[in-house]
Amino acid sequence: MYLRAALAEAEQHRLLNLSERRERPLNSAFMLREEHQQSHIHATVPTKSPARGSYQLKTASRVHGVNTMRHTNLPGLVWLIVALASLAGCAGKIRYPNYYVLNLPAPVAAGTQPKQLHGSVVVRKFAAPPFLRAGPIAYYPSADQVNFYDYHRWAIDPRNAVTTAVIQNIQARGVFQSVQLFDGRGTSDYLVTGTLDHLEEVDRGHDVFVEVRLSAQLMDLRTGDVLWKDASSETTKLEQHTVPAIVAGISRAAEDAVEHLVSSMQNRIVPTSASLVRKEAGPE
Repeated sequence: MYLRAALAEAEQHRLLNLSERRERPLNSAFMLREEHQQSHIHATVPTKSPARGSYQLKTASRVHGVNTMRHTNLPGLVWLIVALASLAGCAGKIRYPNYYVLNLPAPVAAGTQPKQLHGSVVVRKFAAPPFLRAGPIAYYPSADQVNFYDYHRWAIDPRNAVTTAVIQNIQARGVFQSVQLFDGRGTSDYLVTGTLDHLEEVDRGHDVFVEVRLSAQLMDLRTGDVLWKDASSETTKLEQHTVPAIVAGISRAAEDAVEHLVSSMQNRIVPTSASLVRKEAGPE
Protein backbone atom coordinates (compact mmCIF):
# COMPACT_ATOMS: atom_id res chain seq x y z
CA MET A 1 0.00 0.00 0.00
CA TYR A 2 2.77 2.40 0.90
CA LEU A 3 4.60 1.40 -2.25
CA ARG A 4 1.62 2.29 -4.45
CA ALA A 5 1.27 5.66 -2.78
CA ALA A 6 4.97 6.40 -3.29
CA LEU A 7 4.77 5.38 -6.92
CA ALA A 8 1.71 7.55 -7.47
CA GLU A 9 3.41 10.51 -5.81
CA ALA A 10 6.53 9.99 -7.93
CA GLU A 11 4.41 9.82 -11.09
CA GLN A 12 2.62 13.08 -10.21
CA HIS A 13 5.94 14.76 -9.55
CA ARG A 14 7.26 13.59 -12.95
CA LEU A 15 4.17 14.81 -14.75
CA LEU A 16 4.39 18.15 -12.97
CA ASN A 17 8.01 18.59 -14.04
CA LEU A 18 7.13 17.60 -17.58
CA SER A 19 4.30 20.12 -17.65
CA GLU A 20 6.59 22.88 -16.41
CA ARG A 21 9.11 22.11 -19.14
CA ARG A 22 6.44 22.32 -21.80
CA GLU A 23 4.95 25.56 -20.51
CA ARG A 24 8.26 27.40 -19.98
CA PRO A 25 9.16 27.82 -23.70
CA LEU A 26 5.59 28.90 -24.45
CA ASN A 27 5.64 31.41 -21.63
CA SER A 28 9.06 32.71 -22.78
CA ALA A 29 7.85 33.13 -26.36
CA PHE A 30 4.70 34.80 -25.10
CA MET A 31 6.72 37.13 -22.89
CA LEU A 32 9.09 38.01 -25.76
CA ARG A 33 6.17 38.71 -28.09
CA GLU A 34 4.41 40.76 -25.44
CA GLU A 35 7.60 42.72 -24.74
CA HIS A 36 8.03 43.37 -28.46
CA GLN A 37 4.47 44.62 -28.76
CA GLN A 38 4.85 46.78 -25.67
CA SER A 39 8.09 48.33 -26.99
CA HIS A 40 6.42 49.08 -30.35
CA ILE A 41 3.45 50.58 -28.61
CA HIS A 42 5.64 52.77 -26.41
CA ALA A 43 7.65 53.83 -29.47
CA THR A 44 4.59 54.93 -31.39
CA VAL A 45 1.94 55.90 -28.86
CA PRO A 46 3.13 55.97 -25.19
CA THR A 47 0.72 54.17 -22.83
CA LYS A 48 0.63 52.72 -19.32
CA SER A 49 -2.05 50.13 -20.01
CA PRO A 50 -0.73 46.86 -21.53
CA ALA A 51 -4.30 45.64 -21.91
CA ARG A 52 -4.93 48.43 -24.51
CA GLY A 53 -1.73 47.84 -26.40
CA SER A 54 -3.34 45.97 -29.29
CA TYR A 55 -5.98 48.68 -29.88
CA GLN A 56 -3.50 51.52 -29.58
CA LEU A 57 -1.09 49.78 -31.92
CA LYS A 58 -3.80 49.58 -34.59
CA THR A 59 -4.70 53.22 -34.02
CA ALA A 60 -1.09 54.27 -34.41
CA SER A 61 -0.79 52.25 -37.61
CA ARG A 62 -3.89 53.89 -39.03
CA VAL A 63 -2.60 57.37 -38.19
CA HIS A 64 0.73 56.51 -39.75
CA GLY A 65 -1.07 55.28 -42.91
CA VAL A 66 -3.11 58.48 -43.20
CA ASN A 67 0.03 60.59 -42.84
CA THR A 68 1.73 58.48 -45.49
CA MET A 69 -1.19 58.97 -47.86
CA ARG A 70 -1.13 62.69 -47.21
CA HIS A 71 2.56 62.90 -48.00
CA THR A 72 2.07 60.74 -51.09
CA ASN A 73 -0.77 62.95 -52.48
CA LEU A 74 0.91 66.25 -51.62
CA PRO A 75 2.98 66.56 -54.87
CA GLY A 76 -0.10 65.76 -56.96
CA LEU A 77 -2.09 68.40 -55.11
CA VAL A 78 0.65 70.96 -55.71
CA TRP A 79 0.69 70.20 -59.44
CA LEU A 80 -3.10 70.45 -59.58
CA ILE A 81 -2.99 73.89 -57.97
CA VAL A 82 -0.29 75.01 -60.42
CA ALA A 83 -2.33 73.73 -63.40
CA LEU A 84 -5.47 75.51 -62.21
CA ALA A 85 -3.51 78.72 -61.71
CA SER A 86 -2.11 78.43 -65.24
CA LEU A 87 -5.57 77.91 -66.70
CA ALA A 88 -6.85 80.91 -64.78
CA GLY A 89 -3.99 82.99 -66.18
CA CYS A 90 -4.74 81.84 -69.72
CA ALA A 91 -8.42 82.58 -69.26
CA GLY A 92 -7.53 86.14 -68.36
CA LYS A 93 -5.68 86.53 -71.68
CA ILE A 94 -8.47 85.30 -74.00
CA ARG A 95 -8.91 87.61 -76.98
CA TYR A 96 -12.35 88.24 -78.35
CA PRO A 97 -12.89 89.26 -81.99
CA ASN A 98 -13.74 92.81 -83.00
CA TYR A 99 -16.60 93.25 -85.46
CA TYR A 100 -17.01 95.92 -88.13
CA VAL A 101 -19.59 96.99 -90.71
CA LEU A 102 -19.33 98.83 -94.00
CA ASN A 103 -20.47 102.40 -93.51
CA LEU A 104 -22.35 103.19 -96.73
CA PRO A 105 -24.72 106.09 -96.03
CA ALA A 106 -27.82 106.48 -98.16
CA PRO A 107 -27.34 109.08 -100.93
CA VAL A 108 -29.32 112.28 -100.99
CA ALA A 109 -31.88 112.44 -103.76
CA ALA A 110 -30.96 114.87 -106.52
CA GLY A 111 -32.94 118.10 -106.72
CA THR A 112 -33.79 117.62 -110.41
CA GLN A 113 -34.43 114.03 -111.42
CA PRO A 114 -34.94 112.75 -114.95
CA LYS A 115 -38.37 111.67 -116.02
CA GLN A 116 -39.04 108.06 -115.08
CA LEU A 117 -38.77 106.27 -118.38
CA HIS A 118 -38.45 102.68 -117.12
CA GLY A 119 -40.75 100.37 -115.23
CA SER A 120 -39.81 98.31 -112.20
CA VAL A 121 -36.39 96.86 -111.49
CA VAL A 122 -35.18 94.28 -108.95
CA VAL A 123 -31.63 93.93 -107.71
CA ARG A 124 -30.30 90.47 -106.93
CA LYS A 125 -27.94 90.10 -103.99
CA PHE A 126 -24.39 90.66 -105.21
CA ALA A 127 -22.13 87.63 -105.47
CA ALA A 128 -18.57 87.50 -104.09
CA PRO A 129 -15.60 85.11 -103.86
CA PRO A 130 -15.80 82.80 -100.82
CA PHE A 131 -12.92 84.46 -98.99
CA LEU A 132 -14.76 87.83 -99.02
CA ARG A 133 -17.89 86.48 -97.39
CA ALA A 134 -16.28 84.14 -94.83
CA GLY A 135 -16.22 86.74 -92.03
CA PRO A 136 -12.55 87.62 -91.29
CA ILE A 137 -11.27 90.78 -92.98
CA ALA A 138 -8.89 89.85 -95.79
CA TYR A 139 -5.61 91.49 -96.77
CA TYR A 140 -2.92 90.89 -99.37
CA PRO A 141 0.62 90.98 -97.94
CA SER A 142 1.84 90.39 -101.50
CA ALA A 143 0.33 90.13 -104.96
CA ASP A 144 0.03 86.32 -104.82
CA GLN A 145 -0.87 85.78 -101.15
CA VAL A 146 -4.05 86.44 -99.18
CA ASN A 147 -4.31 86.39 -95.39
CA PHE A 148 -6.98 87.18 -92.83
CA TYR A 149 -7.19 89.09 -89.58
CA ASP A 150 -8.03 86.47 -86.94
CA TYR A 151 -9.64 88.87 -84.48
CA HIS A 152 -11.20 91.40 -86.88
CA ARG A 153 -14.36 90.30 -88.67
CA TRP A 154 -17.28 91.66 -90.63
CA ALA A 155 -20.41 91.75 -88.48
CA ILE A 156 -22.62 91.83 -91.61
CA ASP A 157 -21.92 90.12 -94.90
CA PRO A 158 -20.35 92.82 -97.13
CA ARG A 159 -22.51 91.62 -100.02
CA ASN A 160 -25.63 92.72 -98.15
CA ALA A 161 -24.22 96.19 -97.52
CA VAL A 162 -23.16 96.65 -101.15
CA THR A 163 -26.50 95.40 -102.50
CA THR A 164 -28.43 97.76 -100.23
CA ALA A 165 -26.24 100.68 -101.30
CA VAL A 166 -26.89 99.93 -104.99
CA ILE A 167 -30.65 99.86 -104.40
CA GLN A 168 -30.57 103.17 -102.52
CA ASN A 169 -28.50 104.83 -105.25
CA ILE A 170 -30.88 103.68 -107.98
CA GLN A 171 -33.85 104.95 -105.98
CA ALA A 172 -32.17 108.31 -105.39
CA ARG A 173 -31.66 108.85 -109.15
CA GLY A 174 -35.32 108.22 -110.00
CA VAL A 175 -34.62 106.31 -113.19
CA PHE A 176 -37.10 103.49 -112.47
CA GLN A 177 -40.63 103.58 -111.16
CA SER A 178 -39.78 101.11 -108.38
CA VAL A 179 -36.62 99.45 -107.09
CA GLN A 180 -36.68 96.38 -104.83
CA LEU A 181 -34.49 93.53 -103.69
CA PHE A 182 -34.99 90.41 -105.77
CA ASP A 183 -36.62 87.65 -103.72
CA GLY A 184 -37.60 85.26 -106.50
CA ARG A 185 -41.27 86.17 -106.33
CA GLY A 186 -43.42 88.54 -108.33
CA THR A 187 -42.70 90.06 -111.70
CA SER A 188 -40.50 92.91 -112.78
CA ASP A 189 -39.35 94.55 -115.98
CA TYR A 190 -35.61 94.64 -115.31
CA LEU A 191 -33.02 92.76 -113.26
CA VAL A 192 -29.70 94.01 -111.92
CA THR A 193 -27.05 91.42 -111.07
CA GLY A 194 -23.55 92.11 -109.82
CA THR A 195 -20.38 90.82 -108.15
CA LEU A 196 -18.23 92.16 -105.35
CA ASP A 197 -14.84 91.31 -106.85
CA HIS A 198 -12.48 93.01 -104.36
CA LEU A 199 -12.89 94.36 -100.84
CA GLU A 200 -9.57 94.12 -99.01
CA GLU A 201 -6.35 95.69 -97.83
CA VAL A 202 -3.39 95.52 -100.21
CA ASP A 203 0.18 95.92 -98.92
CA ARG A 204 2.80 97.22 -101.31
CA GLY A 205 6.09 97.43 -99.52
CA HIS A 206 5.68 99.89 -96.66
CA ASP A 207 2.53 101.41 -98.16
CA VAL A 208 -0.98 100.20 -97.35
CA PHE A 209 -3.89 100.50 -99.79
CA VAL A 210 -7.53 99.43 -99.83
CA GLU A 211 -9.11 98.15 -103.02
CA VAL A 212 -12.80 97.79 -103.89
CA ARG A 213 -14.09 96.55 -107.24
CA LEU A 214 -17.71 96.03 -108.33
CA SER A 215 -19.18 94.77 -111.57
CA ALA A 216 -22.85 94.65 -112.61
CA GLN A 217 -25.25 94.39 -115.51
CA LEU A 218 -28.86 95.32 -116.30
CA MET A 219 -31.10 92.83 -118.12
CA ASP A 220 -34.46 93.36 -119.77
CA LEU A 221 -36.53 90.45 -118.47
CA ARG A 222 -39.07 90.72 -121.30
CA THR A 223 -36.51 90.26 -124.07
CA GLY A 224 -33.49 88.81 -122.24
CA ASP A 225 -31.24 91.53 -123.65
CA VAL A 226 -28.40 92.98 -121.57
CA LEU A 227 -28.97 96.73 -121.69
CA TRP A 228 -25.91 97.73 -119.70
CA LYS A 229 -22.76 96.19 -118.24
CA ASP A 230 -19.83 97.85 -116.48
CA ALA A 231 -17.34 97.67 -113.60
CA SER A 232 -16.13 100.23 -111.07
CA SER A 233 -12.89 100.08 -109.11
CA GLU A 234 -11.50 102.28 -106.34
CA THR A 235 -8.02 102.10 -104.80
CA THR A 236 -7.01 104.40 -101.93
CA LYS A 237 -3.74 104.79 -100.04
CA LEU A 238 -4.03 104.87 -96.25
CA GLU A 239 -2.07 107.05 -93.88
CA GLN A 240 -2.61 104.78 -90.86
CA HIS A 241 -2.12 101.03 -90.78
CA THR A 242 -4.76 100.13 -88.21
CA VAL A 243 -7.81 97.95 -88.69
CA PRO A 244 -10.31 100.76 -87.92
CA ALA A 245 -8.54 102.95 -90.48
CA ILE A 246 -8.62 100.09 -93.00
CA VAL A 247 -12.37 99.56 -92.48
CA ALA A 248 -13.04 103.28 -92.83
CA GLY A 249 -10.98 103.38 -96.07
CA ILE A 250 -12.83 100.37 -97.47
CA SER A 251 -16.17 102.01 -96.66
CA ARG A 252 -15.25 105.21 -98.51
CA ALA A 253 -13.93 103.26 -101.50
CA ALA A 254 -17.05 101.08 -101.63
CA GLU A 255 -19.31 104.15 -101.48
CA ASP A 256 -17.49 105.74 -104.42
CA ALA A 257 -17.51 102.49 -106.42
CA VAL A 258 -21.28 102.07 -105.98
CA GLU A 259 -21.94 105.68 -106.98
CA HIS A 260 -19.81 105.41 -110.14
CA LEU A 261 -21.41 102.10 -111.09
CA VAL A 262 -25.00 103.35 -110.80
CA SER A 263 -24.08 106.60 -112.56
CA SER A 264 -22.68 104.55 -115.46
CA MET A 265 -25.94 102.59 -115.70
CA GLN A 266 -28.02 105.76 -115.65
CA ASN A 267 -25.96 107.39 -118.39
CA ARG A 268 -26.37 104.31 -120.54
CA ILE A 269 -30.08 103.61 -120.22
CA VAL A 270 -31.58 107.10 -120.04
CA PRO A 271 -30.58 108.13 -123.63
CA THR A 272 -31.66 104.69 -124.86
CA SER A 273 -35.04 105.02 -123.22
CA ALA A 274 -35.51 108.54 -124.57
CA SER A 275 -34.82 107.37 -128.10
CA LEU A 276 -37.25 104.47 -127.65
CA VAL A 277 -39.96 106.89 -126.51
CA ARG A 278 -39.39 109.11 -129.56
CA LYS A 279 -39.62 106.10 -131.87
CA GLU A 280 -42.85 104.94 -130.28
CA ALA A 281 -44.32 108.44 -130.56
CA GLY A 282 -43.49 108.55 -134.28
CA PRO A 283 -42.67 111.56 -136.43
CA GLU A 284 -44.41 114.75 -135.55
